[in-house]
Amino acid sequence: MNCIKENMEIRANSISWKATPWKKFKIKTFRLQCRIYKAMRNGNVRYVIKLQKMLINSSAAHYTAVKEISSQNIIRKMIPEERDIFLKYSEKKNAWKHSKVQKIPTTNLKEDKKSFQKLTTEDQIAKYIWKMALEPAHEAIFCCESYGFRPGKNPWDLQKAISIWISRIPPSFKAKVLKIEINECFDKINRNFLMKELILPQKSKIGIFRSLKSGILDKNVFSENRKVRKEILEPLLRNIALHGIENLNESKNFPKQILKSKYNLSKGFRYANNVVYILEENENEDVLIGRVKKFLKTRNLELKIEKLEIAKVLDGFDLLEWRFMINAKGNLVSYPNKYHWINYKIKVKSILKNSKYKIQTRIERVRIVVQEWHMYHQFCDMTQVKSQLYELKIWYSKYVRSYTKIPKEERILTLQRIFNNHSYKIFGYNKVLKGKSPFDEGLTYSLNDTNLSKNCFTFK
Repeated sequence: MNCIKENMEIRANSISWKATPWKKFKIKTFRLQCRIYKAMRNGNVRYVIKLQKMLINSSAAHYTAVKEISSQNIIRKMIPEERDIFLKYSEKKNAWKHSKVQKIPTTNLKEDKKSFQKLTTEDQIAKYIWKMALEPAHEAIFCCESYGFRPGKNPWDLQKAISIWISRIPPSFKAKVLKIEINECFDKINRNFLMKELILPQKSKIGIFRSLKSGILDKNVFSENRKVRKEILEPLLRNIALHGIENLNESKNFPKQILKSKYNLSKGFRYANNVVYILEENENEDVLIGRVKKFLKTRNLELKIEKLEIAKVLDGFDLLEWRFMINAKGNLVSYPNKYHWINYKIKVKSILKNSKYKIQTRIERVRIVVQEWHMYHQFCDMTQVKSQLYELKIWYSKYVRSYTKIPKEERILTLQRIFNNHSYKIFGYNKVLKGKSPFDEGLTYSLNDTNLSKNCFTFK
């Protein structure tokens, strides 16, 4: 290990840091991840552990982790030089210990007490390297109906899956939806159970166990770079802990034509902490709820009654800021739900009214928010909220005309640039096929060649 450290220091000191072949390092790391994925698909766990050790000790993985973490810090305007980060990590990596998480309370009195989670750069790099080794191994065994915080999957996959399911339901079959929001309090999770579930070398498991003890999964704690990227390792650990909860629905009251699909859909779906089960209308859901409680109890998690919601498919239900319902023609439609629309409208108005910034800055921020919102809902039926969109557009026009001195032509052009030219394709997203992954040696894992990892976000 000392030889590796010396070689890394020599490379960092000898080569020009700007001329570092970052792309080659990423390709080399990705190839190792593909080998881990393939070995896990074949059930060769010993070989998986061997490849993971190779990746964790790989200089290419270290360079890739440093580049990724430093790029996040640049966006957050915390800009230590990449070369200094690399040397600092290479010096400490053999005797590394996770630092205690520094929690900085927020000053917002209207919300619940929350705190920022501040990690050292070395801790972030170590967690990113573990993630690169851990992710392909578990991607090979994750359920195909789990969509949250996975490479190549996003909320649109879940939206498409539900649309396919409900569109295949015959008119004579009455279905209902059981929606469960799992309590986000993961700080009391059974750490020993989680360690048994991890497919990783023992030394790295100890490091993750120490990071869990330091408080990275504490209640009401979110990372400092939440607006830039989700936490590094925590979403993956949550997915590992909840793996299998999608398959607890053993209902046999479905017509055969529902289950015959090229997507091989199950009767349960999960996105992060949200789980949805489809049941027959007269079926007793208490049996399924009992299975879920038993599943969570083994992980020392809890299910609160207020987090349960039962709704008939014909009446409609909310999920991931969308409203799913059957229209007058008998077709399923999806559009932004009421609460999400209200929050979006308040956000746009508050940005534009904030006199702390210049009007041009406010307009540009509104444009970004509107663009992200429409991008998230690009596969919805926006005719359902056409009047609300028009009202917001008129309000914006009146406000800019009344409180600014922008010329008329410029106002009209800006209005059109912000609120017009947004294209929509109802349920037009091509869902990821079963058993396909970005780690599947670069094979096509969707119905087309679109990059599914692009624009994988949830609008907040």
